[in-house]
Parts: sequence; C-alpha cells; structure tokens
Amino acid sequence: YDESWRDADEQDESLSISHTDLGGFSGYLRSVYWAIVGMSTVGYGDIVPTNALETTFSTFIILFGGLVLPVVVGGFAAYMGSMNIATKFHKRKVAKIRSYLKKQNIEKSILDRILRYYHYLWARQGGVDEQNIMDELPGPLRQRVATFVNGDAISCVPFFALCDNTTRELIVSTLKPRVFLPNDVITQQGELGKEMFFIERGEVVVSSMDNIPFCTLSRGDYFGESCLIGATVRVATVRALTYCDCFVLSNDDFREVIENYFSPERKNITNAVAETIRSKSRRNSSISRNIIEHPKCQRNTTGEGSDLTEIVAKRSRNAKIQPDSKLKSAWSIILLTVCVYNAWSIPFRLAFMSSSYYIIDWTLDIIFVSDMFLNYMHFSHFQEGELISETEKVKRHYMKGNFKVDVLSTLPFDIIAYIWLKNDARLTAAVAVLRLPKLLRLCRLLQIMGDIFRFLEDLHMNLAPLRLVEFLSGVILIAHWACCGFYALARLKNSHVNCDGLDTGGDVITWGTAFAECRWENTWVQKQIMNGKLPVDGGEPWQLYIRSFNWALPTLAVVVIGDVVPMTSEETLYAFGWMVVGVTINAAIIGNVANIVANLESESAEFITKTDEVKQFLHKHHISHDLQQRVDLFMTYLWTAHGGVVDEDGFVNELPRTLQNAVTGQTRLHYVKDCPFFDFCSNDIIKALAIRLKPKIFSIGDELAYVGDIGQEMFFIDKGSVEVMSSDGKTVFATLVKGAFFGETSLFFKTKRTSTVRAISFCEVFQLDKCDIDDELRQRNFDLSRMLDTFNSIANSNKRRNAAVAANLEASKMKQNKLYKMIDQSDSMNVSAIKTRRIFLPHSVFRCHWDIACMLFSLYFATSILYRVAFVLEEDISSYRRWLLVDFSIDIFFIV
Repeated sequence: YDESWRDADEQDESLSISHTDLGGFSGYLRSVYWAIVGMSTVGYGDIVPTNALETTFSTFIILFGGLVLPVVVGGFAAYMGSMNIATKFHKRKVAKIRSYLKKQNIEKSILDRILRYYHYLWARQGGVDEQNIMDELPGPLRQRVATFVNGDAISCVPFFALCDNTTRELIVSTLKPRVFLPNDVITQQGELGKEMFFIERGEVVVSSMDNIPFCTLSRGDYFGESCLIGATVRVATVRALTYCDCFVLSNDDFREVIENYFSPERKNITNAVAETIRSKSRRNSSISRNIIEHPKCQRNTTGEGSDLTEIVAKRSRNAKIQPDSKLKSAWSIILLTVCVYNAWSIPFRLAFMSSSYYIIDWTLDIIFVSDMFLNYMHFSHFQEGELISETEKVKRHYMKGNFKVDVLSTLPFDIIAYIWLKNDARLTAAVAVLRLPKLLRLCRLLQIMGDIFRFLEDLHMNLAPLRLVEFLSGVILIAHWACCGFYALARLKNSHVNCDGLDTGGDVITWGTAFAECRWENTWVQKQIMNGKLPVDGGEPWQLYIRSFNWALPTLAVVVIGDVVPMTSEETLYAFGWMVVGVTINAAIIGNVANIVANLESESAEFITKTDEVKQFLHKHHISHDLQQRVDLFMTYLWTAHGGVVDEDGFVNELPRTLQNAVTGQTRLHYVKDCPFFDFCSNDIIKALAIRLKPKIFSIGDELAYVGDIGQEMFFIDKGSVEVMSSDGKTVFATLVKGAFFGETSLFFKTKRTSTVRAISFCEVFQLDKCDIDDELRQRNFDLSRMLDTFNSIANSNKRRNAAVAANLEASKMKQNKLYKMIDQSDSMNVSAIKTRRIFLPHSVFRCHWDIACMLFSLYFATSILYRVAFVLEEDISSYRRWLLVDFSIDIFFIV
C-alpha cells in the first residue's frame, strides 16, 4: 500500500495533473471521473487501481455500476418512451385518417380541412375526449363538473332563468361539445331542427336562404332554440365565420329533463321559448325587408359588406402561404439546410480558427433576411389550432413572437467586424465569435422539422427511418460541438505562448517538433503525438478534428474511454461534464430506437394480439376446424385490406356536418343516388341517407340475408360479389357485384325475405337500416307514393327474372336440352380450375413447404455469399466451382 492511484496519477509523465489544481478540487474531480468511467463502462479507464485494496473497492464499484447503470438508463429510456403518449395516439389516428382519405381519392381541399379540424381539436383539447370523461363520472359529480365548466353557456338564456338550479344543472350536464371550421354550415334553412347551440368561442353569421345576413353571433350567444318546442323547420342558415366551439343541447335531452324534473312550469318555459322565436322571426323579417328596400341598412346590422358572400370572404380569406403548403415545406427544407450548416460551421471555425468561405456564410444569411420578411407578411400560422391568415394578425403574432430573436440572429455583426478589422490579426476570431448569434435559429428547429415531416407524410413516406436518422444526426451534431470544444481547450492551453516563429517541419526534440511541443505541451494532443496517433508536427486541422471527434462520439453515445484521454485537470473537468451528458444521450438513444422500432410494428402487434385472443376463444369453445379456418381467413383479409380495422371511416361521424357531406359525397353518395327509387328524393335527403350508411364486411360463404327473415335493412355492394339463391339453395337467380343493391323490400314492407344472399368472395357493403330511412323521411314529411311505384316495378322485374332462371335450370336437367350440355361442360371446367388453384392457397400444405424452402434458400445465400467473398476468393477459385450447380438450382427455384 506504499503507492496509491493518486500517486500514480500525478507521477504519470504522459499526464500533466496535480491533485492540488483548481484549489484542491482536481483530486475530487479525478476521483469522480474514475467512478463515472468505472460504473458506466463496467471496466477501467485511464485511471486504474494500484494495490489490492483499491482493486477490491474497484471490483465492487464496477459490479455496482453494472447493476445500477442499466436500471438508470433503462428507466430513463422507458420514461422517454412513455412521454407524449397522447401525442403518439393522435398522430397515429391522423395518419390512419390521412391514409384512408388518400386511398379514397378525396379532394385535397377536403383532406386539408379535415386535417385542420383534427389539428384544432388537438390544440384545444390536447387529445382529451371531454364527452367520454364526463360520461364516466357519477351523475351528481358530472352535474357539478359540467356546471363549473359549461354553466355560463345557459346563464345568458332568458327562458332558462325560469328553471331552478337543479334543473339548470341537469340541462348543463346534457350539453355536448361541438367544433366547426370557418365556412361550415351549422344549420340550414328549411331543415328540421333537432339541436340548440351555445357559442363558447368564435363567430357565426345568421342569414336567409337568399344570403341576406341578419346578424353575427359570438361568445355567449345562442341559436336553434326552436327545436326545444318540437319538430320545427329552421328559419335561417347559420354559418361559421371563424373556428367555433359550441355546446349542443338536443331536443330529446331537453324534453327528458323537463318532463322528469320540471313538470309544473313546463308550459311557461315552452311559451318563453316560443316568444323568443317569434321575436327573432320578426326581427329577421324586418332586417330582410329593410335590406331589400334600403341596401345601406346592411352596414347597420353587421358592419360588413353588402351580402353574406362578402362577409365570409372577408373573415375567411386565405393567406398567400399556408402552413401545410408545399411552398412552406420547401422553404422549411432550405431553412433547415442553413441552420444545420451554421450549427456545424460556426463551432468549427471558432475552435479551429478557419477563415475561409465567408462568401457562403453571407449568401446564406440572405435566407434569414428573406425568412423574416415571409414570416412578417406571407406565412400564416396555427394558433391554438386556429388558422390565422389575416395579414394584421400575422404581423402582430410575429412581432410578439420570434421577431426579436430573428433580428438578433440576422444582424450582420460579422460583416461589420470584417470591414472594421480587415487587416487585423484578430479578424478570424472576431468574425467567428460574432457569428454565434446565428445559432439562435436552432430554437425553431423542432418547428421546422415538424413542417418537413408533415410534408413527407403527404408523400406517403415511412417516417420511422427518418425519425431515427433525425435523432442520430442530432447526436452527431452534439458530438461535433463537444469535439470542437475539446480541441479548443487544447489550443487555448498554451495560447499565451508565441509559437509562430518556431519550425513546424524540423527534427523531433522530445516527442514532437519545436512548434508542436510549444503549441501542444500538456494537452491531449501531446499524448496522441507520443502514441503515434498524430504526426510529430501535430498534423493538419482535419487530422486533429478526427482525433477529437474520436473522443467525443464514444463518450456521448456509449460513455466509454477510448485512446483519446484527458491529460489535465481542465480537460478532465470538460470530459466529466460531457460524460454526464453522455449518460443522458445513451439512454435517449436506447429509448428512441426502442420507441421507433416499437412504432414500426405497433399496429401489427396490436392486431396479432387481437387475432390470438380470437383463436384462444375459438379453441376454448371447441369450434370446428373449418370454422376456425374461415375466421382466420377473415382476419387475414381484414389486415391486408384495412389494416385490421373494420370501420375505417368511423371518424366521419366525428366531423361537422359540412365535412361529413364532403367525405360521403365522394365515397358513399353515388350508391344512394344511383338507386332508382331514391330518384324522387331531394339532395338533402340523399346526403342524409349517405351519412346513415354503415360499412359492413362479410367473409366468403357468409349469408347476408336469409329466406324467411323479416329484414330491417338493405345493402349496397362496395367490393366483392354475392349470389342470390332460392329457398332450397339449389338455384342461383343472379350474381351481384359492385354498385348493385338488394334487400330493399324490407325498407317498405314488413314481409319475409324470399331469397338468400350469400357472399361469393370477401364482400364489403353499406347497410341502410329501415329506422334510419324512416327517420329521415318522416322529418321532411316526404310522400312515399312515387317511391313505392318505382319499388314495385323493380320488385316485379326481379320476380320475373327469378322465375325465368328457375325454369331454365329445371329444363337444363333434361339431356336432350341444349342447356344441359352447356352447363355440364362449364361445371367440369370450373371444378378442374378450382382443384388446380387450391394448392396455391395461402394455408395449403404445398404453400407451407414452398415458403419454408424459400426461407432456407434465402438463409443459404445470406451466409454463403459473404463467406465466399471474405475467404474463398483469396484462395483458388476452382474450389468454388463445385457449388455452382447448387447455386444454379436455387436460382431456378427463385425464378419459378
């Protein structure tokens, strides 16, 4: 025990360390440095124990580090992986919606509006489904919470003042939130009203069918109260001018509250509502008459233009450059390039005092100036989910936000220094330091990357690999900064000594040239020269950069000590700081990579889990093998065709009515429109029925309708085909494909079905329920007589067709009939074709063996080719020839 690691550390001739440096703090610093290296790398670094006691202590510390470090790193990685779970779910949902809309070839304008709707919801609610949360609370608690949150919504309504506090709380608890985008039609004149609206945020305009505006409503106002006194027709159209948050009170909920809890004063409330409606109706009639007779009265009602079109145009005009436009994305890519260039070049020049490429710097600075102008004048933005495009608002937002930082990062301090110190020796250092404010632009890097990734999503690119590249690029950039700092520390160590006149290419004095020993004495560069890692003169800047980077990257990424080690107390302190950062980055690497890999297959993993649960259920209840195979085929189809989701367009019901009509108008509307007995319906009815359609998926052999059942729905075929069969299942009356419909009898008459409809292939249909069509037609007092005439004509035609098909099939059983030979020949051909194709089915024994052979041959090539490149080619090539026949045979297999 005569010698300790401290003695060895101070006596090491390759180091320049005294434990009394830094006011005695150096000894503690070296000790902590050893502890971090030992615990994080589970081994020795450049400080090693010198006696048995130190070795024993080191063993325990290394063992402790081997146990604790994975816990720390794993815990931190798990924490990072669990961060922003709500954001991940939101992005996944939006990605699915985007994918579905793209697959359905929805117009880009509609796609953008839907994505903005969900962006606004996210900004306002943060992914929280307020309605679900309220529904999970007990009744009394839900009333209290709803009153606190939404109580102001009904406090300004005069006819609710007649209710007591308990009833008002019940009414408030039934309110449901609803969001509308600019230009959305909230209520349409002439439609049947079912809901009353309370405006929490935003503005709407009330107008007539002739686009004559009556008034504008904002926070605290309400409309649609006529629905509270019964089924009444809307007397005005209400359109959103801005993003609008509303609460909705349905007629059914209001009636339930009033009938159960407020029976004595029910008539008073109804009379008050009716009086309010009459008052508004008189006011609207007066406004309409005055505007027609005196157009100047328009400005006294709304303070806007002469008609509704002008008002909406003023309130909702688009900015020149939208946040999600291709031009904005292209500009973001340019801005990212400039920011990364500055983030790389500025620290490098500050450390290595490089004085070239000023022209490139100043040219790229013009982009910063242009960016300020575009942000001030032309770039619209989202604020709390709302698209802000008015020029004055855009200017105010920029001036209050990024303007000061952008000005500081754009002012040409370096150009001023270049002009002022043009022939001064301090020019390079001054220019390098004065370019540091350019790095302030990195604060907007996350926003820029978000714009770019949103653009790449529109191009259907897989973002997971790009996310990994983004993260690793960030790690490399931080390592670059650490590398530049490490080199700068060595360069500044002897900066007070003038080494400029010394020989850089002379003989070695002790361990380097005279210039090298003057410049790099007692620095990490000295040890690199002594170990032969650098030339005796210290090497070129690129060589020094590589050696410095060789220290920085392992320290940050895996927290290890390589062949570049600190030699002084200052370098040890610097290395210690970056090691602490390195532990964090190491955990971040593990967490992000694990998170990215998990997200790559998250949907498939969830679906596989769901499939396994279905299989366990079938096995537990001893379901037959054939039925299990049918279920398995259905689950496979569901994954390949729809990503495992039965109701891909279920999100449509979440959208405002305007967007619902826009989406269904391009996906479902034509089925209802092309159905002949809906020819007499108005466009409003057809659109309403299209929204009511429910998507269904059926497997091969499933029976969609049964003979003898009393049906309650009709079907429109979207994909696949079905066959219409007789009651005994022996006669096929017809085969229906995409665009056809069946089951319409159940919509008009309460009769039993006369045919069975069975799916020939996987079949996707839209189902229209009888209760839905009855509801829509009853609300509009629609006359069914003409529709029934068309239906009877189609039904009689179908009966004649079915009878003819049955008669022909009966006649084909006689051998002397021509139909006998035709049907018999086609049946034999179909049977042989089915037998031939059966061996190629995904779950056949032949396919199983074929896939196993593909896997084995692929593994053979994956191992043999690399082995031959590494070993066989160095020897006689003739030894490879005996494998040519095997390789050629496998090549033939892959061709087949």
